Amino acid sequence: MPPRGGRRPTASPGSRKRYSARKVLSLSPQSTVANRTSLAQTGETKDYDPSLLYRPHNFTTARVDHFHNETLYEPHSDASFTIRYWVDASHYAPGGPVFLFLCGETSCEDRLRLLQKGNLAQLAEATHGVAVLFEHRYYGSSHPVANLTTPNLRFLTTEQANADAAHFARTVGTLPDLPRDADTGPDKTPWIAMGPSYAGGQAAILRKVYPDVFWGAISSSGVTLAVADYWRYYDAHQTYGSRECIDKTQRIVQVVDAVLLDDKLGGGEHAKALKDLFGLAGLEFDSEFGSALMDGIDQWQSRSWDPRGGSKSFDLRCGNLTADTLLYPGQEAKRRVAESILEVTGASRDLATPLLNWGGFIQSRHSCTYNLTETGTCDPLRNETFLAGVELDSWEWRSWSYQVCTEYVLSPTPSPRLSPPRSHTLLTTQLGGATSRPATTCRSSLCPS
Repeated sequence: MPPRGGRRPTASPGSRKRYSARKVLSLSPQSTVANRTSLAQTGETKDYDPSLLYRPHNFTTARVDHFHNETLYEPHSDASFTIRYWVDASHYAPGGPVFLFLCGETSCEDRLRLLQKGNLAQLAEATHGVAVLFEHRYYGSSHPVANLTTPNLRFLTTEQANADAAHFARTVGTLPDLPRDADTGPDKTPWIAMGPSYAGGQAAILRKVYPDVFWGAISSSGVTLAVADYWRYYDAHQTYGSRECIDKTQRIVQVVDAVLLDDKLGGGEHAKALKDLFGLAGLEFDSEFGSALMDGIDQWQSRSWDPRGGSKSFDLRCGNLTADTLLYPGQEAKRRVAESILEVTGASRDLATPLLNWGGFIQSRHSCTYNLTETGTCDPLRNETFLAGVELDSWEWRSWSYQVCTEYVLSPTPSPRLSPPRSHTLLTTQLGGATSRPATTCRSSLCPS
C-alpha cells in the first residue's frame, strides 16, 4: 500500500547522530517517544533492550464476554478486564495506517523486538504508520478471570479474542504517543491486522469477520485448519533446508528408530547408551527423547527473511551436524559407544562425529538434560500436582493446551520422508509434547468433557 500523507523529512547524512547504549539506558518514560523518533530518523540499528523504550499501555474496557447469545459461554459475564498493548509511533505521519500485530499464544513482551526489526517495523516506516502490539486474552498479563480453572477458560476462544481486537480498534480513540488531534479510528484510518502462525490465522479471520474494521490483513503461515497428523509441519525444512544437513538428520534418525523400535535392539542397554550420547541416559520415555531431538528443528518456523530478527537455532544445529570435526570435546569419550551403536544398526561409521555433535548440541541447550526427575521424565504434564495448578502464571502451558484441546487439533509429526514408516508410528502423537497433542490425548483435568 502506498504511503498516505506527506513524506516525513529525514536528517541529512552530515547531521545524523548515533545514540550509545549507555544513553539509551538512561531514558525516562517521558523521553522515549522523542528518542525513538530521533533513532528512526538517524538510521540507528536499535540493538538494545526494547523493554527500555516501549512501555505497556492498558486497554481497560475489554469485555470478558462479547457473545451473550452463545451457550458456549454460559454462565455469561458483564465484566470488563484489561488488555495490554504497546505502541511505536516514531514513524507516524497524518494519514498513515495502523498495523495491529496480534501477539498470539505468548506474552507481547516476547514480541517487543518486532517494533524494531522485521516486517512490522519496516511496514510502519515505509507507510508512515503506527505499529501496535496487542496481547491475546489469557496470555501474558491480560486475564479476564481470577484463575485458570477449566470453567474459567470458557472465554478463551479465537472468536472472543478477535472480538477484543475489533472492540479495541473501534473504541481505543487516539493511540498513545500520537498528536491529540490524530484520528486513527478505523472509519478514517486503515487498520491492518498482522500475525504469524496461530495469530496469522486470527488476522485472516479478523479480515473476514470484521471487514468494516480491518482494511486488510497479513497472515504469515496462518493456522486456519485443524490437522491431527500434521506431518507437513516438518516437511518444510526438509524441502528447503541444507541437503547435507537433512541427509545426515535422516540417517541418524534411522539409527535412533532402529535402537528404539527394533525388537532385537529396542530398550535395554542400547537405548540407554544412545540416550547418553545426548545427555539423557536417565530419560525413561522414548516419546520424550524423540521430542528432545526436535530442538533446533522446531525453530525452523521462527526463521525470518530479516536476519536481525529471526531464530538462528535451525542453522546452528545444521552447522553442528555438518561440521568435519567434533565440536564438543567432552563427547570424545563417547566415540566408541557411538561407533558401536552405528555398527549394530548397520549404519556407516562416518556418522559418528555428526551423531556426537548432535548429542553435544542437545546437551548444551535442552532443559531436559538438567531437569530430569527421579521418575525418568522432564515433562511436567506427567506430574499431577503440576497439572492441578490453576494460578494465572500457569497460562504458559495451560492456555494454549486448552485451545489445542478445544479448537486447534495441531499435532506436528515428522514427514514420512524423514524416516521409515515404523518410526513415523512412534513419533506421531507422542512426539509433540505438552502443547501439540491431539484432542484425543488431552488431559481430562484440562479439557471439557
